[in-house]
Amino acid sequence: MRLIIKNGCLIDGRGNCLPETDIVVIEGKFARIGHNCAGARQAEDILVDASGKWVVPGLIDCHVHITKGNALSDDSRWSRSAGVDNEVEDGFWELTAPAARDALLGAHHAAATLRAGFTTVRDLGGARGYADIVLREAIRTDRVSGPRLLACGGGLAMTGGHWWNVGLLEIDGKTEARRATRRQLKAGANVIKIMASRAGSAERCPGGAELSVEEMRQICEEAHNQGIRVSAHAVGAESIRNAVLAGADTIEHGCFCDDESLQMMKERAIFLITTLYAYHQQAGRSSELGWPEHVAQRSQQIMDVYPQTIRRALELGVPIAPGSDTGQAFLTPHGENAAELVLLSELVGLDPGSVLTLATYEAARALGMEDRIGSIEEGKLADFLIVNRDPLLDISVLRQPDALYAVIKEGVINWNDALIRS
Repeated sequence: MRLIIKNGCLIDGRGNCLPETDIVVIEGKFARIGHNCAGARQAEDILVDASGKWVVPGLIDCHVHITKGNALSDDSRWSRSAGVDNEVEDGFWELTAPAARDALLGAHHAAATLRAGFTTVRDLGGARGYADIVLREAIRTDRVSGPRLLACGGGLAMTGGHWWNVGLLEIDGKTEARRATRRQLKAGANVIKIMASRAGSAERCPGGAELSVEEMRQICEEAHNQGIRVSAHAVGAESIRNAVLAGADTIEHGCFCDDESLQMMKERAIFLITTLYAYHQQAGRSSELGWPEHVAQRSQQIMDVYPQTIRRALELGVPIAPGSDTGQAFLTPHGENAAELVLLSELVGLDPGSVLTLATYEAARALGMEDRIGSIEEGKLADFLIVNRDPLLDISVLRQPDALYAVIKEGVINWNDALIRS
């Protein structure tokens, strides 16, 4: 059986825009791409007329927390005093398994994320009991619907470090660093997440360095020995330099990168994963939601410099890919992942075509998956979207649910009831 997309305007993720182009998908991969390339119609073919529509690669989000927070459509989150009868509330939270709750909530969020056009995401911490790895396998084996998921197994932090209380393993010293990394790899993590700094919005020493260079080096060596990449949460310049020296493959946030740290990243081809959406939301809405006042203040201080930091990184040639940091309850809901793309356009000043390339091919490179995903090319996995409006004129159409005509992952139409199979 073939899936044939006819006459779409193809944006391939590599900077090319090809009008009236056909795509033939066979066994989950792009088989042929071109004008009138489908050949004779076969009875079992699924044919989609994309005339007047745009076909773009499936979007990639390099930084989510799939088991945390809420989905875009949710009125309430799964937490104390929300959705559980008060008479059984204490027993529910004390006796039921946190990992089971995380896995089920993650499945709900995964469906919303795929519906939003994101066919690959990387989960970077907070899942308890390796729930993110369980969810990854449930998606991979078609038990639940969701994007292709890269899972970190919860993450690693120093004792009392950033996010220690939300599912991370706490480590101290080189021996524990190696042992904990091996444990994550044994569980099946396909990325290792380390906390190199405090939160950027912390009241005390925001963005300050935490894990040492030597501790992180042990983690990176163990992961790299198994062909696994390492992602480092690093906000302040010192923590960024430490993570780079230790061998991290991606720097998450990187809000206060200086020229020295950016140059180090360029020389080592280390990706900066932008998370404008999280800090933009924290600066604007955290006080409204009852969060401590310092969160809004610190976040605004970050937003005063963060767009310029990203522009400087681009000027110096540092590779960049976007991450939405979805998973903060009522601040960054799952399904709003494309908000990061809009902010890259509005605040950093990137044109829509450049943003789309960052969210597809460059994001695939950041994950080490550019040979399989990130662009519409023959032989790659058939992840793509059919869009009703031109994202090269306005990237924000990718944030508009009614602009997505169809979401296809590995050649399977995961969403759109309006498609007529003929």
